[in-house]
Formats: sequence, C-alpha cells, structure tokens
Amino acid sequence: MKRAFTLIEVLIGILILAIALLGLGAVIPVVVRAQRNASDATAGIGALATAESYLRGNAELDRLSRPGPGPASPPIPLGLGVWLLDATWSPATNNSDAYLWEPLRTSISPPELDEATGLVWLQKNPQSPTKIGLAERLYPARDAAGTQPQFVWDFIARRVATPAGQPMQVQVAVFLRRLDSGIRVPEKPSGQQYQWTLYDVITGTVPQGPPTASLPAGARRVPVAVDGQGYPTGNGAGDYAGVRVMDVLFRDGSRRGRLEMQGIPVNDVRRTLATQPGQRIVDNLGNVYTVLGVADDDPSVLLVDPPVPMGVPDSASNAPVAREIRQVAFTPQVPVAVRVIDLTPQNSK
Repeated sequence: MKRAFTLIEVLIGILILAIALLGLGAVIPVVVRAQRNASDATAGIGALATAESYLRGNAELDRLSRPGPGPASPPIPLGLGVWLLDATWSPATNNSDAYLWEPLRTSISPPELDEATGLVWLQKNPQSPTKIGLAERLYPARDAAGTQPQFVWDFIARRVATPAGQPMQVQVAVFLRRLDSGIRVPEKPSGQQYQWTLYDVITGTVPQGPPTASLPAGARRVPVAVDGQGYPTGNGAGDYAGVRVMDVLFRDGSRRGRLEMQGIPVNDVRRTLATQPGQRIVDNLGNVYTVLGVADDDPSVLLVDPPVPMGVPDSASNAPVAREIRQVAFTPQVPVAVRVIDLTPQNSK
C-alpha cells in the first residue's frame, strides 16, 4: 500500500505557502516604493536644474527698479527689487525677523500667490508685474508629443546677509513635488476633436488649433492642494499648497540632530505636516534636512539628518541673529527634492 499525504500534512503545506505569499505581498509595495523614489530622485535632478535655470535666466526677476515718472519721483521697484527694496521684507536688521524666510503673501490685494490657481506675481508695480506662471513651474513642460506633467516646483525666499557695499542677494529654496495623484481629466464630448489633458485641467487653458472647447465648469484643479484646515487633499481640489514656515530653536550644540519646534500646539497642522516621515525642511541659513521623526523624550523636538553643520551656534551662544537657526520652511506634501540657490539681481548695490 502506497503512503499518501495526510490531511494535516496538506494543511501544514498550505499554511507554509500562505505565509510565503503574505511575505511576498509585503515586500512588493516596499520594492515599488523604492523604485518610485529612485525614479523621482533621477527626475528631480532635471526638474530642479530647469527651475534654477528659469530663476537665474528670468530677465523680469533680474532687476531692482526703473526710474519714476518724474525727476523727483522715487524709483519703481521691479522684479526682485519688489522684495529687496522693501525694508520690511526679511529685514536686514538684528531683530527676531531678520533674514527669515518670507512666504508668498496671499492676504494682500492682489496676492503674491493666487491660492485659486497657483499663479505667482510680484505685484509692487501694477503696471509692470513680474509673473512666475504655473505652466513654467510644471515639469516636464508641455510639448507637441503630449508629455504630461509629473512635478511642480515652488519656492520661498529670504534676504541674505551680505557685507556692506556688496550687492544685495536673495536666497531661494526650491521645493519639487509630485502632482496630486487624484486629479481627474474629463472626457471629451462626442464630436469634439480635442481631448483635454492634465495640463489643461491644471492651467485652465487649451492649445489653439482645431475646434476645441473650454474646460467644463468645475474641472479646474491646482497641482497640489490643501483643504480649509491645511491638510493635503490629494486630488487637486482646494487651495494651492504653498510653502509653510515654522519657528524652531537649535538649543544644544552637543546634540546637532535636534531642532525644537517653538510655539506650535499639539493640534497645529504644521506639526503634523513637518513631522511626516521623510519630510524635507530648510532652515533660515539655507541648510536642508530630512526629518527622521520626533524625539522620544520630547515630541516637540524634530530629529533631523544630516545634523546641523558644525560652526552653526546654538541658542545659548548669543550669536548674531543672521547666524542663528530660528525658522524652517517646508511644504504640506513631502517634496521629491529641494535645492537652495542665491540670486544677485543686476545693478543691485
């Protein structure tokens, strides 16, 4: 009589196979995530290079002012001069506001950041505003081949402490983010030649050419959105998610991987956003960190990597405010990459 497998042996075999399949299923998302992160890192190099080229090569930004309408009229600020010639913008003083990041203003009229569309304007001179369009901040750019955008870049700026007599400078932190994945493109009606694209939905425009139609009412979306409380929506519906700031303190020079959040209640949305795994933050000296989490002994302390550079003083040193860490900037969605650049507009002495 031939010996066969017993029911118990079969069940044990099925159990082992199930455990193996469960383990494989757990590994797959990790591999997919790692592949996506590697792909994003590669694409991010090109996207940030494009953003830097745009900011450095933008002739409208690379100016300070033009003469006023009359001999006695003060000059009219233009481009980066809208910020640098304003003594209240990231002020060059020794007070608590000196040389800090200045978020794009949304409450002034007209706003610097239009939260309904994502357009950026430097509006000091209404007759000659400097526009940093949304289409210019999407990557890849629109082309005839129909390539769709994957990323959008945004920025925050601050005044750089330069020696007396040297040109004024603006430091810019550029944040690159993936577009909200839940943005939907409407289907074209029957008989219409042109199919709307993701570019159309985000920018609100369609190319000129064969018979086209404007976007359906309510189809417009922003590339990266937050709800009324400031949390990411993931579908492009809501306000444009601009760069945020938060006060921090570098308290202990012997523990350089710690930044202490200041005046941030436990239920503050900024705390939730800043402590996301892998979040990237930039301090007011231009140093970029990755957030590892919060300290076990104090949930108001961010653990960051790399550590604060040697030579940066802690809060007990009484160093000039231009050398102290007092603030960080970050985006609601964890960015793919961050780059910090210095811009020196022409004739800026």
